[in-house]
Amino acid sequence: MTYRLKLFLVLGSLVVLSNGVIAAANYRLSNRLIRAEIHRKARAIATTVAVLIDPAEVAVIDSRGAESLPEYARLLATLRAVRDANRREDVWVDRIFTLFGAAQDPKVVEYGVDSEQSFEFARHPGDIYQRDDRPVEIGLAGIDRLAQNLSDFQAGYNNAFAPVHDQSGRLIAEIGVTLKPAPASTLTQIGAAMFAPFAVTVLLAIALALYLSHSVSRPLYSLRASIEHGHANCLTLEMASVAYWYQTMPSKPFPPLPNPEERIPLPEIDVRDAHRWRDAWRKAQGGGFRWGNEKGE
Repeated sequence: MTYRLKLFLVLGSLVVLSNGVIAAANYRLSNRLIRAEIHRKARAIATTVAVLIDPAEVAVIDSRGAESLPEYARLLATLRAVRDANRREDVWVDRIFTLFGAAQDPKVVEYGVDSEQSFEFARHPGDIYQRDDRPVEIGLAGIDRLAQNLSDFQAGYNNAFAPVHDQSGRLIAEIGVTLKPAPASTLTQIGAAMFAPFAVTVLLAIALALYLSHSVSRPLYSLRASIEHGHANCLTLEMASVAYWYQTMPSKPFPPLPNPEERIPLPEIDVRDAHRWRDAWRKAQGGGFRWGNEKGE
């Protein structure tokens, strides 16, 4: 694995990991806030139903035999009408039901009227209200207390509740509303909405990582070395240097090297040779004190 590839993988992984963590945190926060807002919508529906219905009709539905009463039929029609009116693309009410305290034990909660139309899922008056296959044994007051205190769905479920009081103010029932994800719900759109900027950021990071990996590992295109000819270049001498190039990455073809005869180094000279050469050069220039770096006259 080349250095460029390693650098690209490290930079790309860091960007993807950091952006992924930030996107996941934002998604969790947005999801929690939106669920709280949906829960408020469900509670508004439950509260509206609690105001519309007649508490006296709710009070008489306290056993399985109540299904034959006209009050049951009127209340069932009202719940189904509200349910159908709130089945839209932005919100989808699955069912609306009433709960009342069991006569044998007020802590046990039983179903009253359920708007569900499927026979296998419909609840009847007197059926025990359960969660996770266990009866809910906190009574109507406990359900109402949780419904008032929670900002999310009731006890972690997609339910919202509103109380029903009689004329004396006594709590006689709870209206429950169950929601399901709607086709155009914000919950189904938030993932795609957050994925778009995440993908753009990752693409920009990949482009930057490619540029940086290319910049820091690109071949040395030119080598400039300055060799001083005496102090402050006061001598005119023939100097030579050797540079070694080790190429490991693919590159463009290099120009051909000179023939071996052309690459034979000149004989080595010492200080005495340099002085003899300079003295001969001075005589050729007419004598005088010359260093060899004079400009042409």
